[in-house]
Amino acid sequence: MCGIWGSIGFHKRKFNYSAFCTLGIHNDSRGGDSCGVFIDGNVEYGVQDKKMFEDFMESSVLLQRTEECYVAIGHDRKASVGAINESTAQPVVIRNDKSEIEFVVVNNGTIYNYEELAKKYIPEIDIKGMTDSQVMTHIFYHKGYDVLSEYNGGAVFVIVDYRGEKPKFLLWKGCSKLYSTSVSPQEERPLYFCIKDGELNFSSIGTFLPVFFRNAEIFTLNDQNYLCEFTDEGKLVIVKQYPRTDKVQSKIYVTTNSYNAYWDRYHNSSSYSHVTSNTVDGSTKDGRCYFAGKPIHGSKIVSEYGVVKTEIGKDAYEMWFWDGILLYNRECFIWLEAFCKDFGSTPHELFDYYPEMILHLSPYHFYRTNTGLVELVTGCISAEPYTGEFCFPFTSKVYEIKNGELESERSQSYAVSLNPYINNKDKKISFEEMDLLK
Repeated sequence: MCGIWGSIGFHKRKFNYSAFCTLGIHNDSRGGDSCGVFIDGNVEYGVQDKKMFEDFMESSVLLQRTEECYVAIGHDRKASVGAINESTAQPVVIRNDKSEIEFVVVNNGTIYNYEELAKKYIPEIDIKGMTDSQVMTHIFYHKGYDVLSEYNGGAVFVIVDYRGEKPKFLLWKGCSKLYSTSVSPQEERPLYFCIKDGELNFSSIGTFLPVFFRNAEIFTLNDQNYLCEFTDEGKLVIVKQYPRTDKVQSKIYVTTNSYNAYWDRYHNSSSYSHVTSNTVDGSTKDGRCYFAGKPIHGSKIVSEYGVVKTEIGKDAYEMWFWDGILLYNRECFIWLEAFCKDFGSTPHELFDYYPEMILHLSPYHFYRTNTGLVELVTGCISAEPYTGEFCFPFTSKVYEIKNGELESERSQSYAVSLNPYINNKDKKISFEEMDLLK
């Protein structure tokens, strides 16, 4: 998961600093490991204490000095392949013999078979240390775009190619199977855009596009796997369709239960494990919240974008977790701690014995059973197959469930996943029924 945004045009115009930086800050919710910007032949990256765009923007020489531009593109990286440093930050650029940038790519997604694709398309290039996005950029640059039919994973690409008489601007939003070739295709990553006054504006999160580009209609690319080009006439036209009927959005595994396989392989892990990150990461597999690769137990002060803070403040709350499960409040943790002591178990063992009880004390009452069904916890020891939508905290996916089984998914703003907590964190809990379990 990454965030991309920017504006593209064939005519120089005033740089909309407010719009660009607002979109960048909003896309921080999809990043957290590094960030970067490309503006008209120049690139600058933010890492370590500047890894969040919000912290990077004010110290960016490129952003502060730009008054007019043709192209301005930003990227917030959530690392899935490769190290976390300036050399792996995006936008990915390729320079010519004069050290001029002539090819630029930003990618939101993960390409799982990038090593195999590199051996096929660019065997002469040493890809050691490259990310999947860097490998795909070199394939595009040297061999073209047929590879779009061959990758496994999820991807949105925005590409700027300066090698012709005028720049070429390309957009791609893939659509493939979620976990096996027996289910319907679904979009791989979100991308929203609008065209106004001959300028293309885009973002992984579309919330603020209608704010800054008033009366412009907001679109998303359709699900037919078209590579599209933004032309100097101010239109988005289809270049070519690349079929992906036999491709999936995850690694290929042999399994006897495709439904469980999807959940177990989503994001290729039950959690993120960026030990250098100061963010809380939500798991789409089990609903737990992780910090430095481990389930959180106890309290942390966390912003609604998942950033761990030192002080409670606006949009930063003292959150309480039990073995990674976000609870309503401190009172719930204290009660569970006493119960755990009386029961003589570890916090993790307690969840194994009484998952419904712990989820009953969480704003997120959803439990995935060993058979893969999603159940709604209806009491401290009761649950039933769920029908409806739900999300896990600190994630950007909403799942549609019917009779406990996954029907579809869609993307949402990362911060929206915290609404169940924010709206219920002061809830008063009656522990009388639960005390009977002691």
